Amino acid sequence: MHFKMSLIFLSFFLTINSKAMDLVMTADEVSNTVSFVEASTFKTIAYLPIGPNRRFALNSSVKSQLQNNVHGLAFSPDKKLMVVTSNISNSVAIYDTDNFAKPKYYINVGLSPHVSSFTPDGKEIWVATRGTSEVEIIDSKKGIVTRKLKTQACPSFFAFQEKKSLVYITYTCTSKVEVYNYKTKKLKGSVDLNGTFSPLISLSPDQKELWVIRKDSGEVARISTEKLSVLDYIKVGLYPQHVLFGMRNGKTIGLVTVGGENVLKTYSFDSGTSIPALLTSSIEVPGLPHGLAVSANKETAFVATEHGDMVYSLSLNESKVTASARVGSSPQSLVFVSGLDLKDYKTYLRRFAEQLNPKFFTLKSKSLVDNTISISIRPVPSEINFYFQVYGKLPKEEVFKFYLTTSRKNLEKVEDGDRKLIGIIGCNNKDGFICLSTTSLPYEDNLASMVNDPSLRIYALNKEGHLLFQNEIKEK
Repeated sequence: MHFKMSLIFLSFFLTINSKAMDLVMTADEVSNTVSFVEASTFKTIAYLPIGPNRRFALNSSVKSQLQNNVHGLAFSPDKKLMVVTSNISNSVAIYDTDNFAKPKYYINVGLSPHVSSFTPDGKEIWVATRGTSEVEIIDSKKGIVTRKLKTQACPSFFAFQEKKSLVYITYTCTSKVEVYNYKTKKLKGSVDLNGTFSPLISLSPDQKELWVIRKDSGEVARISTEKLSVLDYIKVGLYPQHVLFGMRNGKTIGLVTVGGENVLKTYSFDSGTSIPALLTSSIEVPGLPHGLAVSANKETAFVATEHGDMVYSLSLNESKVTASARVGSSPQSLVFVSGLDLKDYKTYLRRFAEQLNPKFFTLKSKSLVDNTISISIRPVPSEINFYFQVYGKLPKEEVFKFYLTTSRKNLEKVEDGDRKLIGIIGCNNKDGFICLSTTSLPYEDNLASMVNDPSLRIYALNKEGHLLFQNEIKEK
């Protein structure tokens, strides 16, 4: 029996035979893909194209059936439906998981949808449209919006409590968490927080606590679901991203990805009490850790790095990274799906330029300025992208030029022919604030060779040409 490939589109296709498997899946914001990683081997087996690659098609003409800025990803309780949320095209796509060829439904929703979540019975999909003051509710079988629920401004995330038919909603520009009955759509209560930027939440397994990311203050709020009051604020560090719960040696622990420190932090806590949670481990995950998921037994955590294009598998019992896999560009949401039956289908496999892996550098300061600069480099088709993360406070009104070089000269004396300008940034920020900046250069063989050279150095000069930051202190 012969099989024919029917299309070649600057990519490779993969035919996957019907096979139930555990998958780690990511929503990739820049490449507009969903990546499939087989959990047992921790190998990326496929990329499903959801819309145009954002590097080549970021414009207002991107319309019907094309998702732009893929951000949210979720599955129905029976795993028969997958919903993908895109916040530039203001759209939601629903896929049958036995046929990923095209969306079953494509729905235009309100401004800047962040995530979409299925209700526990799978009948509805709730969409958090952060650019509005409402939640859009979709009939999952018919693929139509049946209601727009009025809420506080900027709804961002949901946590469903099935036994009580409750849904907790958090916001990015309102200092509240609100609680609704998701069947009657009636408001049941709210909790006031000490700030307005609270984009992510998670219910503890015993459902006694709701943990809420406080992104602007670097905290996690622990909320009692019984009393609807704050039990404790955990200071977790700069730029916390996602929160979830796992298991370590038979005990439940809290998990937080902290982007500003490039770590996953774990916490022990006495559920339902105001006894402060305790930091139990800090596991390094380079490349701005963002999305977070756990395995079926909750003893393995999976972390997606939005500046590294990677997913990492972490043993919570051993507090270490055990495996990694390359995925699409800028992964955001991350889900673990157990026993998904992948029937025969074809999907694009992207071949990365030269198969160069992301690299990460920390630049040291030669001055008395209290800060750190972290740079990640990721080669992708046709481009090499550079991501700068600045933690702390830079000199006021100072602008820095960042260069690559393999020269062994004094860095202040390296000439243009021996160096490559990769970015100019300035962050007149406050202490404790993270500043992000990005730049891209066309993919060239000599640039790729420089990036891959073990003697590569990255450094920054101020406008007078004085060296202030470098990733290597010793000079030859």
